[in-house]
Amino acid sequence: MKLADLATGSDWIVWIVFVIFAALSITLLSGHGSWFISGYNTATKEEKEKYDEKKLCRT
Repeated sequence: MKLADLATGSDWIVWIVFVIFAALSITLLSGHGSWFISGYNTATKEEKEKYDEKKLCRT
């Protein structure tokens, strides 16, 4: 094993990270990822009514 092999990493790690980010992107772009947005997630029900949830997720 050479040092260059360690620098590039394993291919399966790259694919796992890619799948995780792809799933998060699809969730947010579809407008169902409001649970992932920290400020919106901790807001009260009255504060949440001020914002368009789908637009917030897509942004």
